[in-house]
Amino acid sequence: MPTDMVVFRVTDTGIGMTPEQVRRLFERFMQADSSTTRRFGGTGLGLAITKAFADMLGGEISVETTSGQGTSFTLRLPADLRHGRLAGTADADPLSVEEVTPSQAARETILIIDDEQAMRELLARFLHREGFGVALAADGQTGLSIARQIRPRAILLDVMMPRTDGWSVLSVLKAEPDLADIPVIIISSRREKGLALSLGAADYFTKPVDWQRLHRVLSGLSGQAPGTALVMMEADETRTLLAAELGRDGWQIAEAETEEEAFSRLATTPPTVILLDPVMAGLDGFAFLKALDRNPDWRDIPVIVVVAQPIGRDETEELRGRVQDIIPMAEDGADGVIEELKEAIARLRPAPPDRGPQERGMDAGATNGTGGTDG
Repeated sequence: MPTDMVVFRVTDTGIGMTPEQVRRLFERFMQADSSTTRRFGGTGLGLAITKAFADMLGGEISVETTSGQGTSFTLRLPADLRHGRLAGTADADPLSVEEVTPSQAARETILIIDDEQAMRELLARFLHREGFGVALAADGQTGLSIARQIRPRAILLDVMMPRTDGWSVLSVLKAEPDLADIPVIIISSRREKGLALSLGAADYFTKPVDWQRLHRVLSGLSGQAPGTALVMMEADETRTLLAAELGRDGWQIAEAETEEEAFSRLATTPPTVILLDPVMAGLDGFAFLKALDRNPDWRDIPVIVVVAQPIGRDETEELRGRVQDIIPMAEDGADGVIEELKEAIARLRPAPPDRGPQERGMDAGATNGTGGTDG
């Protein structure tokens, strides 16, 4: 570690932690005391992200604590960041590289960085069917070299790779001005979406890959925007996260909290879909649906309802006769609601062309071979 360091220290006089809590503190999606999540919220990612940043910059974070007395966190970073590990990943020898020359009909080239040959081949075949050219790299350093040479339209990146892992590759990509704007889609067997998005990834997929969702994401990258979603929900974490997630899938987002705002949006540009909380403050959702039905230009717009508060059986039956889906607010927070909403929206749009029995069989074989490994 470099001699000249910048040191930051934060100390509190709170409840402190036990040795066991300290041991788990920097694990992703963990908190020292789970009751703090229920009382104050939070994902348990903050310290894990801080540690990841510190490691990538060539520094470290440490903790000193006494149960019942307080805790002190110390962050040490190189005074000269040129000594950090972002620039120091080049010591890994590049492995082999495979490149598939884009066909003349391909719209653009997408770079796949994955150390598993079966997964590279599976993704490459899918991308060719989608009309993209493909470049393949079997390790992180080779992938970075190719990215600098061809400036791909997007990068599909594995996380668990030898020598230079996906987190290091992502950090280098986002640190280089010429590469920082390239969308990076993480594809991994691990569930670390929060960390990936915080480090700059455009989206995150877990293996086995949801091919229809990948089709939608790539369609957004290639300019085929799915449409506009009018979001009529309370301004809270769920609405913010939903808008961000749909935006990554290529959707244009319009928001309204009153009938007047909604009607103004509808008169200007009728949306592709409406996401509605029928009992939000300042809005009679049932009257709003009746107003939609009275207008021939609006009555066919699909509506997906998110029920944030319990509603009666009669109201539920009335909604079922008019709306596309009814999704209750999940007890586990916004993530569950968002996934259900995205699945409901996906059902509104045609699926990508069937790949045929031979290629479906290949997908099943590759899933069995790669879906259960760290990648």
